[in-house]
Amino acid sequence: MEDSIEEWSCIEDLNKNAAEESENTIEEVAKVVEPQPSDTVPSGQSKNGGTTSKSKSGQNRNRNKKDKSDKTDDKGDNGQKQPTKQSNGEENRRNQQNNANKHRGEDYMIINKIKNLRGPFFDIGPIDHEEIKFSGRNRLYVGNLSNDITEENLKQLFKPYGKIDDIFLNTDKTFCFVKVDYRANAEKAKLELDGSMHMNRTIRVRFAPNATTIKVKNLSSHISNELLYRAFEVFGKVERAVIIVDDRGKPAGEGIVEFARKSSAMSAIRFCSEKSYFLTSSLRPCIVELLEHIDDTDGVPERTFNKKHSDFNVARQLGPRIAYEGSFEHEYALRWKQLHELYKQKQEALKQEMLIEAEKLEAQMEYARFEHETEVLRQRLRLREGGNSRRNEYELKEHLQRQMQYNMAHHIGMREADLLQRQQQNAILMQVAQVQQLFSMLDVQNGQHMGHGNATGYNSGRNQANNEKSKSSRKKSNQNGTTKR
Repeated sequence: MEDSIEEWSCIEDLNKNAAEESENTIEEVAKVVEPQPSDTVPSGQSKNGGTTSKSKSGQNRNRNKKDKSDKTDDKGDNGQKQPTKQSNGEENRRNQQNNANKHRGEDYMIINKIKNLRGPFFDIGPIDHEEIKFSGRNRLYVGNLSNDITEENLKQLFKPYGKIDDIFLNTDKTFCFVKVDYRANAEKAKLELDGSMHMNRTIRVRFAPNATTIKVKNLSSHISNELLYRAFEVFGKVERAVIIVDDRGKPAGEGIVEFARKSSAMSAIRFCSEKSYFLTSSLRPCIVELLEHIDDTDGVPERTFNKKHSDFNVARQLGPRIAYEGSFEHEYALRWKQLHELYKQKQEALKQEMLIEAEKLEAQMEYARFEHETEVLRQRLRLREGGNSRRNEYELKEHLQRQMQYNMAHHIGMREADLLQRQQQNAILMQVAQVQQLFSMLDVQNGQHMGHGNATGYNSGRNQANNEKSKSSRKKSNQNGTTKR
C-alpha cells in the first residue's frame, strides 16, 4: 500500500508540473495572438482590418526604438549587460525545479524496477562474468605529455596494447585519460609505457580512480554477490558486484558495485541516502558511498622524488638503525609506541561499544516486529471471534501475549544492564592503562639509585616495626608470669 501511495503521489506531481507548464504556454500564446481591444480604427489600418505599408514601416520603427531602449536600460556604465539579483534567483529556482523533476522521474522508474524484484529469492541464477570491454577498471592516466600531442599520436602509442576509447586529452596541463579494451592489455601498457620516452618526454602511466565504483555498507550475512548485483541493477548497468569477506571467507558486511556509467553510481548514492533501501527481510538499510581509491600496486618509486629538495636531503642523511636504551631516540620511540597502543585500545573499546549498540538495536527491532505481528493477530482474532462465546479464549490469548511481552521487556532490560556493565569495565580498563603508562614514564625518568635508596629505607622501617612487636610480646609474657605467681 505504501509503495502504491508513493507511486501515485509521484504521478500526481508530474501531472501538476505538466499542467502548470501547459497553462503558462497557453497564456503566453494568448497574449501574443489576442488583438488590442479598441472600437476605433487606428491610423494606418483599413476598415477591413488590413494594414498599409506605411503603418507597417512605422510599427517596425517603433519596435526598433523600443528594443534599443531596452538594451540601453539593461547595459551598465561600461556598456556591458549586467545580470540582476532577481534574474539570478529566478534562474536558480528554475534549475532547482528542473533537478527536482528529473530526480522525481528517476525515482519513479527505480521504484517500478524494485517492485519487480520482490521475493522470495531462495535461488538466484549465476551471473555471466565475461569481461566487459572498455570498462572503468581499464582506465589509465597518462601524464607529462607534450603540448602538441593529438589523439592520433595516442592511438599509435597504445596500438601494440590493443584498442583504446573514451579519450580525454588536456594539452594545457599535458595529461590524458584513456580506456583500454581489456584489463590484461591495460596492465601490459602500464608496465611497459610507464617511464618510457615519447616525443622527448618521460611519460607517467597509472591506473585512474574509478568514479563509477560505490561501496555498500550495513549488509546482512545472507547477501550474496548475485543478490547484490540484482539489487543494484535497477540504477543502471552493473559491471561487477562483490561481497567483501575476511581471511576465513566470512562476510564483512560490506560490498563493492561497479557501474558502467558515473551517473548510475550517483543515482544509487542519492536514492539510498534519501530513502531506506532494504535487500532482505532484515530492517537494516544499506548505506552507499563512493569507494576511496587506494593504489597498493605501484606505491612510490624512487624516481618520483625530487632529490634536490632540502627536506629530502635532511630525511635521507640517516638510514635504518636501532635506538639503544637510555638514549634520546629510545625515549621518544617509547612515547610513540605508547601513543600507538593507546590508539589501539581506544579503537578496540569503541568497536566493542558499537557491537553492543548493534546487538541492542537488533533486540529492539525484533521486539518491535514481534509487537507488530501480535497486533496483526489481535485484529484478526477480533474480526473472527466477534461474539461473546469465544471471549474467555480471547482473554486467555491476551494474557499469553502480555506474558510474552513482559518476558521480552525483561530480556531487553537485562541486555541494557549488561551494556552498562561492559561500558563501566571498558572505562576502568582505560583508566588502568593510563595509570600504567604514567607509572612507566615515572620509572623511566627516575634513576636506579633512587629506587635502591627507597628499598633500603623500606627494609629499615620494617626491621624497627618487628623489634617493637617483639618488645611488646616480651612485656606481655612477663606480666602474665607475675599474675600467675
